[in-house]
Amino acid sequence: MKTAFICAVFLVLVGCASAPPTLPDPNQQADPDPVQVKADKEVYGLRVDIYRNERHGTGTVDLSGGMTQSAPVIDAWDYALTGIDAGNGLFLDTNGNLAVDLARLYAIQPPFHIEETVAGLFPYKVSYIFQGSKFQRSGGGSDLPDQEATFSGDETNVSKNDIKSSISPSSDGLVYDISGFHLTTKVVLKQVSPDRVELAGMLGNGVYVARSEDEAYLTDKFHLLFDGKVLSIVLGGAMLGNGATYRFVRTLDGCWFSDPQGNTHAISLQDGTITVRKNGSVERTYKLLPTD
Repeated sequence: MKTAFICAVFLVLVGCASAPPTLPDPNQQADPDPVQVKADKEVYGLRVDIYRNERHGTGTVDLSGGMTQSAPVIDAWDYALTGIDAGNGLFLDTNGNLAVDLARLYAIQPPFHIEETVAGLFPYKVSYIFQGSKFQRSGGGSDLPDQEATFSGDETNVSKNDIKSSISPSSDGLVYDISGFHLTTKVVLKQVSPDRVELAGMLGNGVYVARSEDEAYLTDKFHLLFDGKVLSIVLGGAMLGNGATYRFVRTLDGCWFSDPQGNTHAISLQDGTITVRKNGSVERTYKLLPTD
């Protein structure tokens, strides 16, 4: 009797397991570009997160009576301004954040004026303006702090809060210098070959390798592998091959991806507006405005 009951519970659990999200209509899928590893910069912050890296630390929690208590804290890593252009609009920065870079996905070039509207209980707007040799972002609050950048030849100088940084080319890659309050560091990305980038920086050493047009290993964090038009992004699976998996598809008007929790995310462009949806609901829009 006990064995029969266990088997019945097992069958119920298997039956209740959710199926993978349905891919976009094949008629709406586009041919993807090859996987690549290219050392590059991304200073605008026009990113839609696929995976946001986390750091674990200790903070304080307020208790009654004016007392405090230590507690674990998990924060998202800030966006780094340098990283790997992996093709198809995908950008992995040197802080381990993987995102769809809208500027790459839609080949947005300066000058531009973009107004982002973030949906929610308290909607807000973020402005992105690039005129002449200067870029300015404002309105993003603590999640996306105001930022200014000046482009002079091959060098880019960025100011955000009390942190100043510069990105400049080297003979074999990029150098990212960061300085601010109690912070001075340098990140060096070396483009050893067209298919290999090596990193030496504050998060240690890393190697990014494209094995072929269909496969890449981005340190031991991500394994990218095409199966037809579907790109599987395996988190923590570069060595073990059994990590959580994201699926990514290029579409005729943008891209689509699913996360390990079964959520779907779609990015599309129509009539001068980029729309980002999660499970069919609009999360944010980016309106491409005329420039003076």
